[in-house]
Amino acid sequence: MRRRRGIALAVVMSLIVIMVLIALAVGSSGIATLNQAGTLQLSNQSVYAAEAGLAAAFREIVMGNSFSGYSNVPYGRESRYWVTATAGPAPAAPDHPAIPAGMAYLLATGTTRNRYSRRVGVLITGTGVPGASGGGGYAIAAGRRVEAQGNSTISGSIKASDDVRTQGSFKLIPFQGSGRIASGADLDLANNTRRDPSQELRARQTISIGPSTFGTDSARLIFPGDTTPASAPWIADGLHYTNVLGPSEVGEILPNPDPASLLGLTLDASGNYVKDASGLYVLTAGHPEVVQHLETDGAGLNLDNKIHLYINGFSISGSNAVSGKGTIVVGEGKDIHIQGNQTLNANLLALRWPSQLPSGGNPSIDIQGNVDVNGMILAHQNVDIQGNFNLHGMVIAYSGDVRLQGNKHITYDASGFNLPGLGSWQAPLTPPTGSGTLGITPGQPLKIISWQRL
Repeated sequence: MRRRRGIALAVVMSLIVIMVLIALAVGSSGIATLNQAGTLQLSNQSVYAAEAGLAAAFREIVMGNSFSGYSNVPYGRESRYWVTATAGPAPAAPDHPAIPAGMAYLLATGTTRNRYSRRVGVLITGTGVPGASGGGGYAIAAGRRVEAQGNSTISGSIKASDDVRTQGSFKLIPFQGSGRIASGADLDLANNTRRDPSQELRARQTISIGPSTFGTDSARLIFPGDTTPASAPWIADGLHYTNVLGPSEVGEILPNPDPASLLGLTLDASGNYVKDASGLYVLTAGHPEVVQHLETDGAGLNLDNKIHLYINGFSISGSNAVSGKGTIVVGEGKDIHIQGNQTLNANLLALRWPSQLPSGGNPSIDIQGNVDVNGMILAHQNVDIQGNFNLHGMVIAYSGDVRLQGNKHITYDASGFNLPGLGSWQAPLTPPTGSGTLGITPGQPLKIISWQRL
């Protein structure tokens, strides 16, 4: 009996030892996995810091400021970045490849907790494309409020003369060095807002993200109580047909198309645009690209690279009711309604005539359904978008609100400023302040030749 008890004890002890060894092995493996995951996260944070340095550098270059690099700049609370810049032509060197004339190479280094160094190298040049850098990089601009609900991905900047408020999943991506959100009043962002900390948040009053109200933090470029022109209300009085500031004006001018240049309309002695007996406007010579419509239903329209003036308003529904590429304009305070599944390669403009300023009519644009637009959306009053919406262009509510609900992807593209009467907006709304740097002409959009994480 004693022998059996001894054997049982030995077996139990052996099992305990085996289990302890297994537990130690699993624990060690788990700790190693956690350490590896933590190291990867910190390493990725260093990459983000390096790319934040590049985004900040892009802004300096586009603005033409003298730029030679950054040294030891805070990124968030734990990371920092450095950026070196070399202009071409330059032969290959240990810290950069061969750089052709007209190009520049930026090498960014990010660190986290003074370790985990990561580098990103970018070869860039100016594109020289007219109009591509216009509009100051604003994907969304409002003379009053910007309100967004749902899932939003915005590539470019946002500015409102009043509040900017978002709910849901909101992601801001810098585009050609632009990525600012600026408010002339309060900035209230969803708790799960994602943005590169190098992209500025500016407000004349308070800045809140979720339940937290932020103070000034230069490391995260958050500026509540900002008094610079960056967050000043838009100059949107309806009288500016160029983006050139007057002698006493401070800030940025919001685009306003000139009906005479855009459409060739003519004024009578009372200051009204002249119509003939059929109700069509009398156009000046030299505007064969303008086609007038008395009907309001745009179904079956082929844009045919022309400007289509819908005198009594415009509406479409169904699926792909409009084909071709061009511009749709309504004036005299009328509005634009779009419903259904639509793909539009068009600029959409809803305007007041000068005699209606500042508040006559209701020149608004509302879009519902699954809609893709390549072009500028500009209303002198409100822009209201609901549903699944994709835009390559700009959204402008000249003296009203921009309201967005649903899933939205908006990428800034100022090619709509090629329209007649908007030519001056082909230059940035905020002109470059410097004479140029790294051989790249100020105001040009940047073209990335190569982007490598080293």
